[in-house]
Amino acid sequence: MHTLKINKLAGRKSITLVISALLTISCTTNKRYFPATSTERAADRIIEQIIGEDGQASAPSERTRHDDKYLSWSPDKQAVQIVIAILGMISAETHAAPPASILGPPTLHRATQNRSRVPELDISSPAVTEILSSMQQRHGRLLKHYKSGAIGYGSDGFVVVRDLGIINVKQHRELEQLIAEENRDRDELYREIAVANGYPEWQAQVRDTFSRRWVAKAPPGWYYQNRSGIWEKK
Repeated sequence: MHTLKINKLAGRKSITLVISALLTISCTTNKRYFPATSTERAADRIIEQIIGEDGQASAPSERTRHDDKYLSWSPDKQAVQIVIAILGMISAETHAAPPASILGPPTLHRATQNRSRVPELDISSPAVTEILSSMQQRHGRLLKHYKSGAIGYGSDGFVVVRDLGIINVKQHRELEQLIAEENRDRDELYREIAVANGYPEWQAQVRDTFSRRWVAKAPPGWYYQNRSGIWEKK
């Protein structure tokens, strides 16, 4: 009986050590590569939900959660799924950016395979969903100011005042408050996306990606700042 207990403890300890080792390998591997393409796709999906295809506010999206189902699993099943997930991430990152000496001359077939292996960013966390809902509701109040040119997209991923002289003086304080709330949500959005995917240090890169995609998705006639801070009309 004593030997059986020792074997069970040794087995659990081995599983813990394996998971720890895989987590260490995963972190070491994944930190090398920022998933730029996946982040662009995630940014496009979020921006489209906020401003719609033509700049009009879209309806809030339904939240889909799997937390309860996951938490109801037994510890053994959770451990197995964690190991599988980590191995999948390591494999995906390895295929996403393999050494040039292994790849040889680039081919369309290989490039297509590599893109399909890159995992999508998680943008369904409760924090991201809550921020998205807040931005969707606010967009309708900001829309007329984007159209008039009173405000526009800054080069840093935030909303910037362009010309308050376009609107009534009585609306200045209201607009400034809206911009402050919007930029606070944007800052939290960039941070939460990085955190939700396990890499808080990606926040600046997530913000840079969004700054480009806000402009790319903006309707014609809206204003934005180029990298030199000069206003341009799309």
